[in-house]
Amino acid sequence: MSGVRSALERDHPVWVCLLPALALLPWLDKAFHIDDTQFLIYARLISEHPFDPFVQVFEWDSMRVAIIDFPHPLLWQYLLAAVRGVFGESEVALHTLTFGFGLLALAGLRGLAVRLRVPPLAACGLLAGSCGFLVMGSTIMPDMAAMALSIAALDRLVAAVEEQDRRSAWLSGLLGGCAFLTRFTTLFAVASLLLYPLLRRDWRPRSYLPFSIALMLVAISEIASFAIAGRPHFISSLFRWTNDPSWLRDLYFAFNELTFLGAQFPVTGLVLFGVCARGVRSVAVVCVSGVAVAFAALFELGGGQDLAIAALLFAWPGLALVGDAALRLASGISIRFEAPDAATALRWTFSLILIATTFATLRYEHVAVKYLLLPLPVAILLLLDGLKGTRGHWGAAGAVVLWLSCGIGAATGVGVALSDYRWANTNREFIDGEFRDRTPARGKTYYNAQWGLRYYAERAGLHPYRGEELTFDDELLVSTVVPQDFETDRLPQGIIRSWDLSYPGPFAILSFEHRAGFYSNRWGLYAFAPSGRVTDKVYLLRERRTGPTPMPDERSLPSR
Repeated sequence: MSGVRSALERDHPVWVCLLPALALLPWLDKAFHIDDTQFLIYARLISEHPFDPFVQVFEWDSMRVAIIDFPHPLLWQYLLAAVRGVFGESEVALHTLTFGFGLLALAGLRGLAVRLRVPPLAACGLLAGSCGFLVMGSTIMPDMAAMALSIAALDRLVAAVEEQDRRSAWLSGLLGGCAFLTRFTTLFAVASLLLYPLLRRDWRPRSYLPFSIALMLVAISEIASFAIAGRPHFISSLFRWTNDPSWLRDLYFAFNELTFLGAQFPVTGLVLFGVCARGVRSVAVVCVSGVAVAFAALFELGGGQDLAIAALLFAWPGLALVGDAALRLASGISIRFEAPDAATALRWTFSLILIATTFATLRYEHVAVKYLLLPLPVAILLLLDGLKGTRGHWGAAGAVVLWLSCGIGAATGVGVALSDYRWANTNREFIDGEFRDRTPARGKTYYNAQWGLRYYAERAGLHPYRGEELTFDDELLVSTVVPQDFETDRLPQGIIRSWDLSYPGPFAILSFEHRAGFYSNRWGLYAFAPSGRVTDKVYLLRERRTGPTPMPDERSLPSR
């Protein structure tokens, strides 16, 4: 057996590489939850005011903020509004939109894998089996679309530069510009359209057409927002949502970003094996990475079992990938000044993208797995590029580890996606079942709970709570995952009834108890955590005419 090359490197047709996306189909009817509701509200506003979106006011918890002040470009919301206009707010229809971008992501990844001469099916299997792909691919948040547009733009860029194909150049520029208009963090995708031809040392004008087109779309978006709302959307939101430097906070967020990146790969040693396979210097990178994350976890961040486990299983592989990318760039600087081949220029471009996008949200409000979708495809390609050079017994071992990792990674990813599916559905089932069967209030029933529960409460006819003084006949539905934006002394103090909303795991997704912070590192260090059963508490409150009872614990939602 001649290792990974003979075992895996076949130029599979596109349709075969798209098959892993079928793993998204079981979740098409998943209930809306977390930020799905936020983007649906965006889509409603755009449907009502398609030519004047930026000045529309978004009610976010207790705040009323204009859309221009939120860090979300609007292309994805326009797409949601279009699908919603045809099919209504159908979970299946809107999730199918996201599924389409999952196919685009795998098609783009397959094209780049062929260019880099790494096994395309293995690349697509690792991406489609990751928990980030499977969970975010079953939401209506824009992160899957942003990743897909970015990787597809890069795929078409290589074709445009290497073949001087005008159609690919236009398509690459349009895809890159649309990526930015879907998520601002994909600004690095626009930059990569300039990086690759520069690194390739290709000075032909057509090679820079993709970057020019993407930059033009960015400029049009900023000029339009300035004309409508009086300030450029991206620049103004960048200043509003960027936190001030803080050594300890930045270190903790960087640790979380590395942990969430490493959690996209199975705990089989694949990452460390693949990095070490590149040679002695890469082995040194792995060793230094292990020491660095251990030091950060045990001394700088306070130590503890959770930090130690996160460092060993996830942050170490994550930092090894980033460190090896830095090593590739450093090695490239030392070569003589001549035009590198396409594969070498790609490796350098991938390395720059990996480093930049891994830490893109370092100064943002929080870290979430969805933001690590951007570096994941290039991390997979660089990992497979390191593996393909193994020979003999090491090559055989690499092939076995890779195949096992694809299987174990897919099983883990499906388990996390199943847990998220069950958790999301608890809100819909509760509102449509137990809560609907209760004795209705004599007055109004309000809600103030996590976003998924809010959506189905609104659909059932409940009213959003905005800090009003409630009468003795009114009721308020709250959950223990509830914003702290309203004064607690104005909330009703009598607990009429409580419910446990639970699902049987196998993983916790967002839980203080389990330190699981898939959607926000404010909940914990882990992207997911094993759990037999995960429970949320929901309360129905009403004003009491005699002494108040203690309020349930209140915790804030992750920032968007």
